[in-house]
Amino acid sequence: MAIGVALSSSMKGLGDLAAPALRPVVLGSMAVSALLLAGAVWATIRFGLPLIPEGATWWSGLLLTGAEGAAVLVAFVLALVLFPIVAMVVSLLFLDVAADRLEARLLPPDARGKPPSPFAGAAAGLRFASVSLPLSLLAIPLFFIPVVNLLVAIGLNAFLLSRENYTMAGLRHGAWRAAWADTRKRRLATLIAALPTAALAIVPFLNAIAPLWALAAMIRLRAAMNPV
Repeated sequence: MAIGVALSSSMKGLGDLAAPALRPVVLGSMAVSALLLAGAVWATIRFGLPLIPEGATWWSGLLLTGAEGAAVLVAFVLALVLFPIVAMVVSLLFLDVAADRLEARLLPPDARGKPPSPFAGAAAGLRFASVSLPLSLLAIPLFFIPVVNLLVAIGLNAFLLSRENYTMAGLRHGAWRAAWADTRKRRLATLIAALPTAALAIVPFLNAIAPLWALAAMIRLRAAMNPV
């Protein structure tokens, strides 16, 4: 039953992003993420290319070609690992607005939550970052192994998206301890609900909306698991 509810919440959450009230939030998140990505590309071209020396001999040219290829590979892996985290950070700018509009669509007025205090929100963000960043960095060696890299990326993103967004959905309705206890209790259901969003999180540019999709899924899942 929990698996069915989790998958249903995830699919319906994707549909929520197409609602007129959510479109500005989705487009804003994608625009900010696109600007960050464009800035990273510009910085690489602007400051990276001038470092390549001119007039290299044939053997130094081969070494440079190999080094450039390795640098591109490392950059791609770092982008694959770290950009979903950047997207999560960007989504925090829109989190409260998105959650308010999602709950207005899904819940009766007396069952809607309210944004946590700035202190509580910042503390929760630091707790998540203290886990997500070290895990992502530790996983980097696995991203050089074909097939394994995709499985690790999806699994890691599902863990992080489920953990953060379900807890944040609960934090709108109570204190941190209660929200975290509910997250731990529903860990399997939240992980299953986050798997489709985690798959989207490895797709460049589209991964900008993965945290918002996860938020919509977790708000639906929490409402289903904790009926008023």
